[in-house]
Amino acid sequence: MSPRSATFELERFSLTPVTADVVLVEIAGRLARAPARSRPPRLLVESESGTRKEHAPVAARLEAGELLASFNVPAADAAGGEFALAVGGLLLDLPPPDPVPGADRTVSLARELNVLRQEMTALRQEAGDIRT
Repeated sequence: MSPRSATFELERFSLTPVTADVVLVEIAGRLARAPARSRPPRLLVESESGTRKEHAPVAARLEAGELLASFNVPAADAAGGEFALAVGGLLLDLPPPDPVPGADRTVSLARELNVLRQEMTALRQEAGDIRT
């Protein structure tokens, strides 16, 4: 199958911060005349600095032309990067990702929670030291 005969309808392409260093990239779409493939899809990321990296999916499914894939990508690579999806010999350029409402707030809350957990652990340790 030639790449010209394949069409890809992107339904969702989002980046969600998981930690300060990692984002979850989720892709969903329809691939008309899906090629037979022996490997899972791969996400190609070219960062603003020009470095290119290939990422294997943490989960992927291609059934009856429906593609669902998730990738963990370093946040530094994803920030301002350009993306492409490699599927069965095809290289599909991706547009900028969809914004995820509240994602920055979620990361901020997660960081605050981690600080509070560390403080609580330290206080418990101090309380245990005082009792002994």
